Amino acid sequence: MRGTPSLPAITTATTFARRLMLLLESSPHLLPYIRSLHVRSQDVECFHVVSAISWEQLQHLRVSFNAKDQSPVQRRGYIEGMAVLFSIPSLSAITITAHSKWTVDELRFLLSSCSPNTQQLEMYSCGVLPEVSLPSPPPAAHRPRIRDLTLKLSPSLLTALSAAFDFTHLHTFRYSQSWTPELNAFLRRYGSTVQGLSVSNKYLRLKGIALSQDRRRPDATLTSDSIFPSSVNFI
Repeated sequence: MRGTPSLPAITTATTFARRLMLLLESSPHLLPYIRSLHVRSQDVECFHVVSAISWEQLQHLRVSFNAKDQSPVQRRGYIEGMAVLFSIPSLSAITITAHSKWTVDELRFLLSSCSPNTQQLEMYSCGVLPEVSLPSPPPAAHRPRIRDLTLKLSPSLLTALSAAFDFTHLHTFRYSQSWTPELNAFLRRYGSTVQGLSVSNKYLRLKGIALSQDRRRPDATLTSDSIFPSSVNFI
C-alpha cells in the first residue's frame, strides 16, 4: 500500500533465512526434498545463517549480491558464507551474480571450496581486479570437472577459472561479452570437447577455432545472437 513503509530488503532476507533455519530444525525431514536454493541479499548475516543449515540433497545453488561498496571485512563475510555453501558434497550446479570485481585471494578462497561434484558453473557480472596476479592452479585431482560453463559480463574470469577448474571435458559453453585474447586462448585450449557453443556479441571474431577434433560432428552446435565469420569450423 502506498505510503506504508516497508522493511529493507536486507532485513527481510535475513529474517526469512532465520525462519527457514528454524523451520528446518523443527522439521528436518524436509531437507532431502530441497534441491535448489537461491540466496539473494546484501546482508552478510543472511549468507551466514543459510550456510549454517545442513543441506543434504542440494544440487543447484544460486547466490546474488553486490559487494562493490562493501568494506574488506564485509566482503570477506560474503566469501566465507558462500564458501561453506559451495562445499556442499551434493552440489552439482552453481550460479553467481556478484556485480563486483574480486581480488585474487577472494577468488582463490571461494573457488577452492567448490565441491568436486560441481559440473555446471554460471557467473554473471563478475570480474578480477587487473592489478593483481592470478593464483597458481591447485593439484588437478582437487579441481572440479566443469561440463557446462556460462559467463556473462565476466571476461576477465577466464584465466582464473582455468586455474581453478578442470575444463578438459567441457561440453557446453555460453559467453556474452566483448572479445578478449583470453577467450581465444580458452577456446583453443578446451574447444576440442565442446559440442555446444553460444556466443552473444556482434563484434566477436573467432578465427581458426576448432570445436571438435572429429572430422564431422553432426551433434556439435553453434548458436549466436550475432554474425559469425566463415572461419568458424567444425573439424
